[in-house]
Amino acid sequence: MERDISRLSMNRRDVIKLMAVAGIAVTANYYPHLSATLNAPWLDFNPENIVGGRFPDLKNYRVIAPEHRLPAGLDGLYSNSPRLYLSDEMTQAQYLDKVKMFGKRVRLFINDEFEPQLGQYNDNITGRIARFAQKVDGVEIDLADFFTIGNCLTDNPVYGHNIPSSPYNPIKDRTGYNHVYTDPKMVGAFQKRIDHAVNRLLNVYHVGNIKAWSFNEPAPPTNSEGREILTAWYQKMVDTIRQIDPKTPIFSGVAVPWFINEKAVPGLTANTFHLYPFNSVNFQRLSDYLHSPQTVLPLICQEIGFPEQVFGHHIPRGLYDYLYNNFINKLINYTTVFDHENKLIKPEVLSVGVWKIDDYPDGFNANPYSSPMKLLQWWFKNVILKL
Repeated sequence: MERDISRLSMNRRDVIKLMAVAGIAVTANYYPHLSATLNAPWLDFNPENIVGGRFPDLKNYRVIAPEHRLPAGLDGLYSNSPRLYLSDEMTQAQYLDKVKMFGKRVRLFINDEFEPQLGQYNDNITGRIARFAQKVDGVEIDLADFFTIGNCLTDNPVYGHNIPSSPYNPIKDRTGYNHVYTDPKMVGAFQKRIDHAVNRLLNVYHVGNIKAWSFNEPAPPTNSEGREILTAWYQKMVDTIRQIDPKTPIFSGVAVPWFINEKAVPGLTANTFHLYPFNSVNFQRLSDYLHSPQTVLPLICQEIGFPEQVFGHHIPRGLYDYLYNNFINKLINYTTVFDHENKLIKPEVLSVGVWKIDDYPDGFNANPYSSPMKLLQWWFKNVILKL
């Protein structure tokens, strides 16, 4: 399956918003004058329009570290390039310059091709990851992708609805997805998968620049005890990694940080969230979570992205940049404490992964030269990396 990320279900308000954006995109495609207006240069990046007109002054503010810090070397922007290691050498070369513009690590997924049947491992996949790792400063490796296990069952306005292809969900429905976390056979198979992949990368290929282990968007089973079940599953997986690798950071990989109980997973290094328009991460709730007693780990925005098309219709570039800039502006404002009177900044999220830079089509493309990416680069250069 060619889709490597999942989205959560949308509520009624989100669907209405997305239909409105789609309507604008469709209209602009048929009316050239509107399309030209939406692509006008006045929508280009201008830091004076961010944070109430104070953005340029922030370079002169003192930056205060958050209570929960990532290990050294993990702050900053980075690239999500989940399948780039599977591309040919020429394609990799075309994308690597962009990847390196976003920081010193790149996130890769170990996908279904690694384990086409339970317990049958394709070591060509880990070998290709090892070879790709030699071309970059560091890699963050997701040991499983839950999109193909069951998150693909959720309708998505960008790339539709898909049937699970993973051997971890043989009945290909929500019940099968829930069994991944509760069926002892499936839990044990996951532990064996992790044991094999981590051992192979560390002790056979001797990959020395693995910056973190992670998973792609495990989500709670659909029952009243889903959070507790997912948390217990995480502890088993973290314990399995730690038996082989006691030092490398481990990120949760969840799309929503309150999906798990951070306090109940010792060995986990950081919690995560994934930020897209119309998913279920509410900005205000995210801000509240950052300052709640539940939060005991650093929090990473592991993915941020904005679709270039909805319902099959392309969003005009100017409108896209305008919406994405505002989206990033919200991320900055809701995850940062500003004290303008004393010229102090306290950012709570020090690492952001942009979705995505590789060659498989999923409706997302992070262009480092675009206005939204310039905004992120400005923020990290002038604020985050001053810590």
